[in-house]
Amino acid sequence: MTTIYLLRHGESEANLGDRFAGHTDANLTEKGFKQAKLAGEYLNQYDIDVIYASPLKRAYNTAKPISELKKLPIITDEGLMEINGGGWENLSFSEIKAKFPDDYGLWMTDIGNAKCNDGESLKELYDRVVKTITKIATENSGKTICIATHATPIRVFECFSQGKDVSFTNDIEWVPNASVTAFSFDGEKFSQIFRAENSYLQGIATKLPTDI
Repeated sequence: MTTIYLLRHGESEANLGDRFAGHTDANLTEKGFKQAKLAGEYLNQYDIDVIYASPLKRAYNTAKPISELKKLPIITDEGLMEINGGGWENLSFSEIKAKFPDDYGLWMTDIGNAKCNDGESLKELYDRVVKTITKIATENSGKTICIATHATPIRVFECFSQGKDVSFTNDIEWVPNASVTAFSFDGEKFSQIFRAENSYLQGIATKLPTDI
């Protein structure tokens, strides 16, 4: 059995400003670096064999503490990146709502059919993330894998693991910064073990926005 720990990045500069980061390479905040350290200490209890991360700084730097504890390199994969926000990149949620009211409205009410203007649709992200994580799991069969990635990729992968298509993504709650969500893989099917574990953050968890 293959085990996968999906680690959402710690609080980023974009999270702090309630901005849509997408592919914008926002780094972690001071709190985000502390969250990453605590997440690394939590993950250190597991016999992790390999570590992957999105190349974006906020995810890569979240993987660094567990990488240092386990003395394992971080393998980057662009397939693990956040959704390409296109015209939404680095705008605040209120700015997106004002500039793209119809498209943002679809994101909020029917995210499975939504697309970032001049960026990726959620279906494109879903297909990309599922393909990437399936490839990683298959290539590391029987191992324990840590993957540092982003909120929307985790959300769509949860949807996939439940046997649902992208249209059900609105039913999946966002996971908090620096939380861990675990899956097993038997070579054919992914099964969720637990989700959004972040009790180790010791009072420095980030409050999730409600308008995205």
